Amino acid sequence: MALLAASVLPGLTACFEPVRAGDEIVETPTAFLCSTVSEPEPRLRIVLTEDGTKYINGVEFSYDQISALSAVVLTIAPEARVNIRADESVATDQIKKLVDACKLGGLDDFIFGSITREDQRALNAANKSEQPSPTTR
Repeated sequence: MALLAASVLPGLTACFEPVRAGDEIVETPTAFLCSTVSEPEPRLRIVLTEDGTKYINGVEFSYDQISALSAVVLTIAPEARVNIRADESVATDQIKKLVDACKLGGLDDFIFGSITREDQRALNAANKSEQPSPTTR
């Protein structure tokens, strides 16, 4: 498994690497790269898609990773708010599960909204970059 790095807040990049937890291998935060950024209100923006996939800045995260990341964000920016953008077809239970994951890490101030066209374009672009390019003959 490869090391995953994702920008999660302006000026904060989280690095995740595989760690064995019992019989499972989970991606856990192991390093954080910080820079000073003047942000009037830090927000952890999470997009929840129709199929339940969770993205932060175009990178897919699990509930466990979001909980761990929330704890780090709380340490670095105690005033941070969580901005959850969900597809209109997402069940309320999925949103509650995401809120619980953030609360487990200590973040408890939320803003809710629906996925915007900008969010959808970013997700589509991220998904296209992950697909192999077609070969020509």
